[in-house]
Amino acid sequence: MVKQDSLFMEMKNLIMNQHYTRFLHVENITIYFNNPELEIYLKNALEPYYAIQKGETNPAKIQMKCISVHDIDKYAEIFHGSEEIIHSSPSFHEIYYKQMVKLDHWILYRSKETGSITIEDLEHRTIYLLLHPEYYLKETKSVLRDQIIYVAHQRDGAVPFHSAALVRNHHGILIMGDKGNGKTSTNLALLHRQAAFVSNDLTFVKCVDDQIMAKGAPESIRIGIGTLYQHEQLYDRIPKNYIGYEKDNPRLYDIAEKIELEWVELADCFQVALETGWTRMKYILFPVIQKETSGVTVNKIDESELHEQLMKNILSPYYNGMEPWLVMDRLDKETVENTVNLVVRHMVSKLKAYRVAYNGNVDDLRKRIDCLLEGEASRF
Repeated sequence: MVKQDSLFMEMKNLIMNQHYTRFLHVENITIYFNNPELEIYLKNALEPYYAIQKGETNPAKIQMKCISVHDIDKYAEIFHGSEEIIHSSPSFHEIYYKQMVKLDHWILYRSKETGSITIEDLEHRTIYLLLHPEYYLKETKSVLRDQIIYVAHQRDGAVPFHSAALVRNHHGILIMGDKGNGKTSTNLALLHRQAAFVSNDLTFVKCVDDQIMAKGAPESIRIGIGTLYQHEQLYDRIPKNYIGYEKDNPRLYDIAEKIELEWVELADCFQVALETGWTRMKYILFPVIQKETSGVTVNKIDESELHEQLMKNILSPYYNGMEPWLVMDRLDKETVENTVNLVVRHMVSKLKAYRVAYNGNVDDLRKRIDCLLEGEASRF
């Protein structure tokens, strides 16, 4: 206990005596730091989805202060015998573990994966991050984005879904489905000509004036080898060891390896706009790529099935029993459940939902979906 107290006082002195040379405003958060790489990293990782500013602005609701600590593991003893908490990241769909202890008016968290320490000073609405240099950039982004900005969306009435989204021919389209069913392939297939990219894996949805609005999130896109072969814009991204296959070889879809693109890179490859604000949605597609399928089949989904599918694709950790670990702006579960029920109810009543089965041929898919968007669904 004496050693724990001594280490805590040492850490507290480090924090209180820290001098910061740089700061940024991200949404309503002010970040203080010293590493010049962080500014570049956050701009690349968050803009243009979220505004990043320097200079004077309105008072921040939350302050974040980032400190690089090489010997971060020496503070592990502070957490001896502490409570363990589990949390999930909607960004990566993975589970993480943290140790938690309350000392003075602070709540301290230690990542069991990286040793990074996050401290909430509830009295002053300040978050301190003590980070090993190896994880400094990534962990700062993770706390800022997943624990503060994404939670703020939910506070404002939005629900996160495991969903892609785009605008094609002025129609907003959500694309949902189980992993491996062809969500990314379908999204990319429709990103041609008069289209705008919204998101690929995580999409926030809310109701505004009786309309369904969606906003993408700054998440990288992982693309399978079979999908790369379907788009000439992505040929130069095919790994060398997979060059030389026939375009429609079904074995390409069995390859586990994927390449990763940032959203800006993807928009540039397809020469389409990047829609980063709240965008009206009118349709929702549930694609399934079946190599044995002939052509494209489209079937309307009834309201009962749509409701079931939407509930399966909710990514909110609140709704799935694992609340965000930061206490400062945590929502109560009843509020979140009410928001989820409201948004899903409106999506069921307002969106036109279809199940789409095709063999991976993107040209046939585009033609069929364009007919659907033009109101000629009877052709199917």
